[in-house]
Amino acid sequence: MDIMGPFPMATGQRRFLLIAVDYFSKRGELELLAKISEQMAEVMNWEILKGLRTQLDHTEGSWIDELSSVLWALRMTPKEATDVTPFYLVYGGETVVLVEVGVESDRIQLYDGENVERRLIKLDLMDEVRAKATV
Repeated sequence: MDIMGPFPMATGQRRFLLIAVDYFSKRGELELLAKISEQMAEVMNWEILKGLRTQLDHTEGSWIDELSSVLWALRMTPKEATDVTPFYLVYGGETVVLVEVGVESDRIQLYDGENVERRLIKLDLMDEVRAKATV
């Protein structure tokens, strides 16, 4: 857990942001895991601040109004080290944005709901994808 702020006063007299990040790892000693988690938390804090600054440069809204879109973008952006999104690492699949459903993107048009076997294979490989992400 980490506390970020103070930010400019937002609705409800909110000035601070409490961040709780659940990092997964099945290996490593506690001391090493603590150092890695601390570094990951610092990176996450920096990414949130960068995203908020970028959003606030383009809009005149409050930081609290922009926070949900910044967090969504962080969850849905593939990371360079793993080539997948954090959402994929946690849930084993990618999300579909509602606009894609209405516009019928390539991902929607090519979706094969009958291919359960391919999906099960991807789920079997999730432990390896997660292990690669923690290295």
